Amino acid sequence: MNSIYRLRWGKLGMFALACALAGNLHLPLAAQTNSSNSEDDIEFSAPSALTRRGRSRNRRGKRSRGGCSTSVDAKQLTAIVPSVSAGLTLDGYPTFWAYIPYPTGDYHSIEFELFDERGNSIYVTQFAQTLDLPGIVSFRLPRTIEPLEVGKEYDWSVSVYCQAPESGEQPTPVIWVSNAIQRVEPSDELKKDLAGAIAEREQAIVYAKHGLWYDTLTKLGSLRRLGLANGEWEQLLRDREVNLSDLIPQPIIDCCRPTGDEVE
Repeated sequence: MNSIYRLRWGKLGMFALACALAGNLHLPLAAQTNSSNSEDDIEFSAPSALTRRGRSRNRRGKRSRGGCSTSVDAKQLTAIVPSVSAGLTLDGYPTFWAYIPYPTGDYHSIEFELFDERGNSIYVTQFAQTLDLPGIVSFRLPRTIEPLEVGKEYDWSVSVYCQAPESGEQPTPVIWVSNAIQRVEPSDELKKDLAGAIAEREQAIVYAKHGLWYDTLTKLGSLRRLGLANGEWEQLLRDREVNLSDLIPQPIIDCCRPTGDEVE
């Protein structure tokens, strides 16, 4: 209890006592404590352990030579990651998030690809062309592949192909984003904090505190789909370590089942 509150309660307490002696005790609402505090806020702690090695990373879209006919600015394609362009997860099969600004019919296909530490492609899939875009999409790695290994840093990308891929020497025009992810083991402190976090919102707060970006975003994204975390979703995207407030109004689209794969 802070000094300001003690002072306020001291004055109100005398008033309440006087009312009680008169046989009519009614505590004013001002005497109640405010239930909101900083511990209830989503505040993301960006990790510093990532090496940032590997492929070139960009969370805002880049356009290849040759361009695309779409009128939408390539920079609007966004990998939803912190401003450090990398993040941590506890999950061997994490969920990746991106904002796709192109309406259906304005592109040929959307591709997700995962790379190992050496830059070798270890998984690639394309998404259905019937998505109700534009909007925010999420994709979880399927269990048909090996899980991410603890301690290894991976790169991933989302590419929007403007037309059908060509087999000739001329590369197909594409707009893409690419970023990094690393799976980590939970620390003793994290285990302790999670043990006391019963509600999903509380778990998201713990994940954010420990710099687990993908876990935080996926937890809040799931709650937002249910209409239960709109305020927290906004707070996370406005966070100074994230700075993606322009995506707050965008809807989360029901997506994405990789073609030819079965997901959990």
